[in-house]
Amino acid sequence: MASNSIKKDSGRPLYHIFTRIPDRYDLINHVITLGMDSGWRRQAARVCLKEKPGRILDICCGTGDLAITIARLPFSDGHFDCIAISFAFRNLTYNNPLTSDYLNEILRVLKAGGRFVIVESSQPKSGFIRFLDHLYLKLWVFPTGYLISGDKESYHYLAESAEHFYSAEEMVEYLVKAGFKQATAKRLFFGAAAVYTATK
Repeated sequence: MASNSIKKDSGRPLYHIFTRIPDRYDLINHVITLGMDSGWRRQAARVCLKEKPGRILDICCGTGDLAITIARLPFSDGHFDCIAISFAFRNLTYNNPLTSDYLNEILRVLKAGGRFVIVESSQPKSGFIRFLDHLYLKLWVFPTGYLISGDKESYHYLAESAEHFYSAEEMVEYLVKAGFKQATAKRLFFGAAAVYTATK
């Protein structure tokens, strides 16, 4: 992956970006994905609910004040049947010095046999489609997000991190190396995004 040009506080990576989340954050997400993000999240939700888990944790859930409050109370080992994350796994792993801490904590609070479900950007297999996807990030995602939000740095980061993020195959390998027993990927929209399921 290419180096990230965004400046980071080593203690709180990306803190300065996510304290400026715009009021129209969800609207921008719908616009820059041409409305497809809602369907992708529904697919991830179906994967989460497939085995009727008793306890589900949604991490990196945007502006959820309640979740922030709850997060201050540490969960016991093996507390959750399923943990899910929607288009924020890049923020935990893209040039982030605290990545191993985050993944270790996810594994700690997940039950044995529990699932970690991720919906995230990916790299299309086809070189031509990948070229078009990267062009879309540069010419649509970045300028549209910047235009609506007025926040140039945040949407530069979004486009850059998505362009240089893992492919589906690399993500599966990454999750297994991180400590999950197995991982699978379901590609979405020609491979520009994917739903990953990793089992502890």
